[in-house]
Amino acid sequence: AQDEEDEDEPKVAPGLIAAYFMPDEMKPTAARVETEVQHAWGSDRPDLRLPAGRFFAQWQGLLFTQATGEYRFYIYAGGGRVRLKLKDQTLLDVEAGEPAWHLTEPLKLGDAHSPLELTFTKTAEPAVLKLNWSGPQFAVEPIPDRHLF
Repeated sequence: AQDEEDEDEPKVAPGLIAAYFMPDEMKPTAARVETEVQHAWGSDRPDLRLPAGRFFAQWQGLLFTQATGEYRFYIYAGGGRVRLKLKDQTLLDVEAGEPAWHLTEPLKLGDAHSPLELTFTKTAEPAVLKLNWSGPQFAVEPIPDRHLF
């Protein structure tokens, strides 16, 4: 049972809002909440509502960091252009042809919820995108869903 205070609290699910667009479309063809960004599409489409071939994807939400210190983001990407922004600052913007690791410069963060935006434009195959990070108390790992809102 919930008490009255709990009923007034907003319900926030973990994950990022993922929106998938067909090329040159202004509104998403498919949208959902994803608890991680760990995709290996290859030549497949990310959603059955999209045609095969090129697409644009965008993930938005908040990144929750608890410990103060240096964080670094590691993106494994191939087959497209990828851009990572945190707190309206572009941390990474690369054309990723063959699948490879791309990493950001260290970034000092504290106990906060920071706006995060990740975009990917598929331009070739195989298409792959995996978002990982490291922080002051942990080595490289996928970002756990408890840190994405």
